[in-house]
Amino acid sequence: MKKNTITTFILSLITFFVVNGQVYTKYSIDRKNIRIKGTSNLHDWEMMVEKVKGIMDADVKNNKIVSINSLTLTVDANSITSGKSIMDNKTYKALKSDLYSDIQFTLSEILEIKTSDKGQLIRARGILSVAGIKKNIPVKVTGSLSDDGSMSFTGNKSLKMSDFKIEPPTAIFGTLKTGDLVNIEFDVLFKKYSVLTKNY
Repeated sequence: MKKNTITTFILSLITFFVVNGQVYTKYSIDRKNIRIKGTSNLHDWEMMVEKVKGIMDADVKNNKIVSINSLTLTVDANSITSGKSIMDNKTYKALKSDLYSDIQFTLSEILEIKTSDKGQLIRARGILSVAGIKKNIPVKVTGSLSDDGSMSFTGNKSLKMSDFKIEPPTAIFGTLKTGDLVNIEFDVLFKKYSVLTKNY
């Protein structure tokens, strides 16, 4: 009888936390579509990111993102590809990928999470490290939760190569010159791998 009472109490306690508490979830990246787009004096260009790792801790309540406590994205600089070996090699040289093989974004703070008809609009800041240079940058993304608990983020961010002391690559004996500004478009999906609850 006593054992049944203890079991009932534990189940009731778990139910209380799940119903009344926020769900603290750990996520890892499952799917990504990251494109880097730029211009040159001859034509526009585009590259894809093939390898990226990501981990995130987030609070979820009533199927809404309440907060993101930490997030780190790591791109393998040597996995950025255009499908053209000459351009790829010039990109790796510009990124100093032999010395700095990782491009990393680490979340610093969430400034705002606002719900709209398009999802949840999130404003944040984070540290972006490229070619050994770190910059604190603002980002805006749209986040959403799916029925299986996975979380997706879409958005884009424009950056100047010169801000990271990167010299825009050239080709064809200098006749092709890339522009300083690049635009990064992303659509990434995080899936949860552990869940804890906490009451407030």
